[in-house]
Amino acid sequence: MKQKLTVIIPCKNERLNIRPCMLSAKRVADELIVADSGSTDDTLDIIRDVGGARLIEREYINSGNFKNGAIPQATHEWVLILDSDERVTPELATEIN
Repeated sequence: MKQKLTVIIPCKNERLNIRPCMLSAKRVADELIVADSGSTDDTLDIIRDVGGARLIEREYINSGNFKNGAIPQATHEWVLILDSDERVTPELATEIN
């Protein structure tokens, strides 16, 4: 039985990266969460445009604190944290699935 996977994408001002990152994450995500730390560019509009993700906004203190604060928001036991400049390749998606 395949386990369900939550993908969390932490970001801030990633308008150039967020769309391709989200689209690649959808290859494996049963749930997609984008954790934003105060974007002032078009990032939030792009997240809404792509759709299919739950947006959470929280204060950035440091990377570990930010990511660890987002993990409890996941509804599935398995979590993949994908930085916005990373992509889930087709090969990785096959391996994960």
